[in-house]
Amino acid sequence: MGVELISSGFFADKFYEVVDSLESSIKVISPFIGLKTATKLAEVLKQNPNIKCKIITRFYREDFIQGVSSLQGLNALLDSGAELVALIGLHTKLYVFDESSAILGSANFTNGGFFTNHELSVFIDQDESIGDECNKHFEELWDRIKQTDEGNITKEWIEQEIDGVEKVSINLIKGVSKANRAKRGAKLGAEPWTPFEEKPKNEAPVKTTDILEEVLTNRMIEDLSNAWIKFIAKSNDRLNSDNKFINERNSNALKRVYFNIKPTGIKDNDSIYITALSYDHKDRPSPMIVGRALTYGYDKKNIVTDDEILEDYTRKNYPYYIEFKECKIIDTPIKNTVPLHILYDVVGTKTYPSSAVNPKADRVYLNKVHSQKSHLRITQMAKEFLDKTLDEYFKKYGKIEL
Repeated sequence: MGVELISSGFFADKFYEVVDSLESSIKVISPFIGLKTATKLAEVLKQNPNIKCKIITRFYREDFIQGVSSLQGLNALLDSGAELVALIGLHTKLYVFDESSAILGSANFTNGGFFTNHELSVFIDQDESIGDECNKHFEELWDRIKQTDEGNITKEWIEQEIDGVEKVSINLIKGVSKANRAKRGAKLGAEPWTPFEEKPKNEAPVKTTDILEEVLTNRMIEDLSNAWIKFIAKSNDRLNSDNKFINERNSNALKRVYFNIKPTGIKDNDSIYITALSYDHKDRPSPMIVGRALTYGYDKKNIVTDDEILEDYTRKNYPYYIEFKECKIIDTPIKNTVPLHILYDVVGTKTYPSSAVNPKADRVYLNKVHSQKSHLRITQMAKEFLDKTLDEYFKKYGKIEL
């Protein structure tokens, strides 16, 4: 079991890291569903049809008018095969991944919740007891909503609501303004144990606009590539920079990289940029990009054996692996290879999909992101820069092909 506190600005990184490792299901409870967060999840679901998705949200006209929730986002999720239901009075935010991981906290499923708002959440990783409780809570609430036969979000609902929002927008242009209390969804009311004097009264309409959703309407949340940076070694046990990378690795590990979680997001023919935690030519601690590889992608059979753990005890903590179809390593000591900061200098916050759309991202953010991860997806822009740079280094120093 692992428990991790997720502070403002880092929710998206953790969410997408876990999504990349999904095997069977994701369940979301969030009052607000943003356009770009929904679009991103919809793309993941389309690429992985085996992953089942259920979402409990609200369906309030005022939310759509104010821009805190997106009808287009809901539509994209329906198109991807997700099931959606609406609950009046919903406030919970819960994300359940497969059977034993979950995020609980304050963040809605919007760009504001993921990037700009002051949020605090807790990530529980691989805890069967808590995971089971979260799944149980979700399914019980889901069943209660379904039993009312009033909560199923459909294409017809969305089309009707688009018309309703357009009519209100026309009135707003004319200067006619009033609160919109139109709501659809299951009405479960207060729980049976709630004291009468504590039962909720009608909610006031939401007035907080997620500005970033509007700004990003015509921009994809990710400039997705089929490329990843994979970090090798630890910051407190760096590789010897005077040695070539291949001399710092066991011979049977040269055509593999190992992970502490299942890297299900890495697919066949994805590229991995092998990045050693070591030192640069000025003896400064630095991630050094030593080469690139073309992978077979993750296979559920890619788990180390007991004999491999006996041979290298670190494999116990990194039991999953991906194998290479081909691999090219710069033929020079690690200190002469490509420092990661060169990528940041040129590509900047557009290095990673999450930082590309995060207004608060800066160099400190980038350094913190890579210090917390074993692997990170990069943007197409970053991939193209690394390919060009590595080709120059291969030409200068030569390459070792594995």
